Amino acid sequence: MLSAQEGVLASFGLHPWYISERTDWWLDKLETLLVASPGAGVGELGLDHAMDKFTHGLQEEIFLYQLRLANRLNRTVSIHCRRAFERMITLLEKEGGVGPGGVLHSFSGPKELIPSLKNLDCIFLFQDQSPPKATGEGLRRSGRFPRSACSSKRTARICCLPH
Repeated sequence: MLSAQEGVLASFGLHPWYISERTDWWLDKLETLLVASPGAGVGELGLDHAMDKFTHGLQEEIFLYQLRLANRLNRTVSIHCRRAFERMITLLEKEGGVGPGGVLHSFSGPKELIPSLKNLDCIFLFQDQSPPKATGEGLRRSGRFPRSACSSKRTARICCLPH
């Protein structure tokens, strides 16, 4: 289904911002796309507690459906999370982590949570077009990440704590 492009990983998933637009068959379609695309990841799944609190339970349900599918198919996940890091960590721990790994893009959680997320095989992605305080360099300068934990790749910075 996908043509191979060096440095590109396709992902399929239902972002928490769009859960109200899902169809009755969204999960079947997601699995079909993933089976047809063996190299694809799952995402962007996540929790966004900056949104209406009445959607939080549904967000968790959809997050878990996608996480379980990713773990069953041994796929990496791309995770969106705002104002829900503690809850996301709890759910990830209950599910046994993120299979082969997870990417948290534009990480904005407290630095105290980084070791827990690292133990769950998560890495942190910062896009260069983000506001300076949210970039890997901004976080490094603020003390959230040491310089040795940040490396630059193309237009993104991948930062993870050393073992």
